[in-house]
Amino acid sequence: MRRWVVTFFVVLVVALIVTGCGEKPIAEVNGETLTRKEFDIRVDQARVYSGQMGVSFEGEQGQELLKQLKQNVLNQWIDETLVMQSGEKEGVTAGEDEVGTFLEERIKKSFQKDEEYQDWLKEQQMTEEDLERMIKYQLTGQGLFEKVTSHVTIDDETAQKQFEQDKESWEKVKVSHILVEARKSEASEEELTNAKNKAKNIIGELNEGADFAKLAQKYSDDPGTKELGGLLDMEFSPSSLELVPEFVTGAFELSKVGEYSHEPVQTDIGYHIIKLDAKKSSFEEVKEDVKKYLAQEEKNTVFQDFMDNFRENSQITSNLFEDKNEKDNEKN
Repeated sequence: MRRWVVTFFVVLVVALIVTGCGEKPIAEVNGETLTRKEFDIRVDQARVYSGQMGVSFEGEQGQELLKQLKQNVLNQWIDETLVMQSGEKEGVTAGEDEVGTFLEERIKKSFQKDEEYQDWLKEQQMTEEDLERMIKYQLTGQGLFEKVTSHVTIDDETAQKQFEQDKESWEKVKVSHILVEARKSEASEEELTNAKNKAKNIIGELNEGADFAKLAQKYSDDPGTKELGGLLDMEFSPSSLELVPEFVTGAFELSKVGEYSHEPVQTDIGYHIIKLDAKKSSFEEVKEDVKKYLAQEEKNTVFQDFMDNFRENSQITSNLFEDKNEKDNEKN
């Protein structure tokens, strides 16, 4: 089954509209022509990006990869076209004002000067018109997704059944920490031992009643949390990918709010003393998280089915690899 994902590809796919001059199109989608000229541009962009990722198109294996890349590029372009056509049919196509606002607020404002923005466009080998076209696709796809899935709701009973299947996976915590830096890749054994001992001494001060936040401000080597008393201002679950596994495991070994690590927790950057600031574990505390997760899963399925149905009822013809020249190019 195909996955319908509406994503903003700035580097990988550059959506340029180029009018063909009598050439046979690479494909047609419900009467809309996809030109070979634009297809070649998209393939070139994809090849450059793949090359940056270390992919080689040399040799026999490389030619097979190139053939697959071309097929993937065409599939993506057809999918984009179907999304835009469906968006127009459902009346959710993004307008010029919406596109312009997104461009100004979400992209241009990230550059200090217009010259930097123009240089960035050149680096991406695109014009502002190309960028606007991609923004229109993104916004249209988002609008289509929201309309098609607007009816999806999850009731409390369904959410609780999901929660009961694996309660621990829904737990969330918020912590503070004190870091004694000692990077595994750089520190000597002596430096690692000294860092661990320093962390143990800090734990000793905590055992004697010292304030965790004040010790963090005094000792922590984490500049991002030091002045906040070690506060890591985020909630995370046992399956979090935002933090290293050792840190997550150390945090979830703490069971009571206010409890701290009695042994230093080592990660690649050093030794941590972690304090549990808050914990959500009951269904009522995590209910909205469960419902949000289930709703997103259901919406993805609904949208997938909607687009699959739209595709099945569309007229799509592809001429990729049809002519001899195209096949010969695969050998060169």
